[in-house]
Amino acid sequence: DPLTPVLAEILDFGPGGIAELGTDAGAIAARRWQAAIASALELAQVPYEIVSESSTVEQLSRYRAVIAPTLERVDRALWSTLRTLADAKKTVVVIGPGTPSRDELDQSLADAPPRRVGRLKDGSLDDLPGLAADLGALAEQGDWQIERPEDVRAHVFADEAGKARVVFVLSDAATARTATLLTPPNVRLRDPFSNEAVVPTNGRVTIAVPPRGVRMWIID
Repeated sequence: DPLTPVLAEILDFGPGGIAELGTDAGAIAARRWQAAIASALELAQVPYEIVSESSTVEQLSRYRAVIAPTLERVDRALWSTLRTLADAKKTVVVIGPGTPSRDELDQSLADAPPRRVGRLKDGSLDDLPGLAADLGALAEQGDWQIERPEDVRAHVFADEAGKARVVFVLSDAATARTATLLTPPNVRLRDPFSNEAVVPTNGRVTIAVPPRGVRMWIID
């Protein structure tokens, strides 16, 4: 039976999580890369979403960048999607550290890699600060990012149409923090628990966050 998240946390299987128990070295490495990328994006305070490999070009094109860690094998449909997405030149596509030569069924992959793509460096798996710096450069500072301080971050969630609906502001600090959140114009933020409402001034709002706390804001 699948292990519960609590038991998996106690046992601490390693950077690849429960995948470390498997015998497929490629699957273990892929899980390690996924975990490292998520940690690096959080360190760089870059909002992100984890999406399905079956996402369409239309769904992925609403993102500024799409990061797809690749090793020796890749889903054939995903590989085709990444090629089309990169050729459209609207979304930055990042692959690597490897260039796959076989598909998910271990069949030969004849399609060439996508053109005009960024690449993850092989050594970045053991260099989280370096990986964070590289991935942070993909996203210019923009809406729904924390301008300051460094120990506060934001995660925004959008609906199916790509419109931002909820933003969480999280603090890792042991003391209370006052954070500056960058926002688009003409929005209003509302705390669903306290009914506190804030309106941006010059694309910024100031938010008080308790020690190691989380604030949830509905975007109106």
